[in-house]
Amino acid sequence: MAHRFFCRWHIIFLFFIAFFAAFSAQGEALSADDIRALKLTPQGDTFFVGQEVTYTLVLAGVDPSLARAEIPDSLAGARFVSAKKEELYDVNGSGTRFVFQIAFLSAGKTALPPLSVYINRRAYAIPFEQVTVYEDPATILPRLSIVFDDERLQGASVSEPIGVTAGEPVGFTLYAQYCTQFLHFSWELPKNAIFTETERFAIARGEAQAKFSPDRIPVAHFVWTPLVAGAYTVPQFAIEAVAYNGTHTNPATPAYTLLVQAAAEKMHDEKSGRADQAETLFADAFLPVQAEPATAAQDDDAQSAVRSEPLAVMVSRHKSLPTGLLALSVASALAGGACVAFRRRGLSVVPFVLALVLLAASIWAKVQTARQYAIFAGGTVSLVPEDGSRAVTALPDGTRVRLVEKAGDWVYIVSDDGVGWVRAEAVQEIR
Repeated sequence: MAHRFFCRWHIIFLFFIAFFAAFSAQGEALSADDIRALKLTPQGDTFFVGQEVTYTLVLAGVDPSLARAEIPDSLAGARFVSAKKEELYDVNGSGTRFVFQIAFLSAGKTALPPLSVYINRRAYAIPFEQVTVYEDPATILPRLSIVFDDERLQGASVSEPIGVTAGEPVGFTLYAQYCTQFLHFSWELPKNAIFTETERFAIARGEAQAKFSPDRIPVAHFVWTPLVAGAYTVPQFAIEAVAYNGTHTNPATPAYTLLVQAAAEKMHDEKSGRADQAETLFADAFLPVQAEPATAAQDDDAQSAVRSEPLAVMVSRHKSLPTGLLALSVASALAGGACVAFRRRGLSVVPFVLALVLLAASIWAKVQTARQYAIFAGGTVSLVPEDGSRAVTALPDGTRVRLVEKAGDWVYIVSDDGVGWVRAEAVQEIR
């Protein structure tokens, strides 16, 4: 009897042990390492402001009745849209899956607080995987940016000038963002500089982008070599770009400013040579040219090889033109007045009209001479103010030119036959 009583309680004891073991095994289906590896992962590669992002959390081997999640009331920069719990079945067995819909309200790196999840009445803080949220492509327009080759210039700001030396090459790459295609791509040539495009990438050739990318797209690489001291702005690019919403826009180029300083070293003998050359040039320029016996070759090239009169006479002629016209105008007016005095009113019309015409001509001549004209001693006109630069054209000596700008030892001239840079000692200003 006692043996039978002992067996009965032994069976009941074993039953309770098996029950608690099964319950305990069910609650401890996830080890400590499994818990540390848990993370709420998003579905997708690229995320935008306002887009609903799906996050999932999988608890393998955990019965749905033993798991629950605590939804926070509010999130900084985001909001919960929906949450649900599902029973999971796969080849590895059953489990629980949580699915959350979250909408982000601002762009940038996400900073969601950990989610409180209870497994068999024990609380765990499960983190959200951090993602980058971008602005909605339908609401943003294409942008341009510039990255300089020199690491010293890469942190430069558009609000502060970038210091460089004249003749120093400045390489940079133009980038674009948030656009699908370029319909037009060109630029303005900077003044007093050599500007070269060294490489052009796919989008600058008109090729469309396959899909959205928030990354910067390389457009073209350039080398900009300023030659004259002064302040210059990065050349503006004329671009017609297509945004992701189909809009055609003209994005602006970042307005970096280069503060160009003259080269620190100059050869003394080069200066002396230029001074000697200038002295010799002007010594010859103001002396009459001796006539030489003409040959057949000289007859063919007479206009470019022989100067008909001294340079000083040309300067004097341009200077005295307005005064001479004004004197003739006064003389004509006096003649008309004399006709009126001698009661020859009919004859006075002609001298008065002539006086008005000559007065207008003298005013026009005065305005023209006030525009700072000069006489060019002749020679080549360069593309940029630099020795050895490619010549644009050649002008004969005695050419009347207009002075536009001066840069060091060079002046920019304009004439009917060409424009460009010449040495300052090669021109004589008409005063």
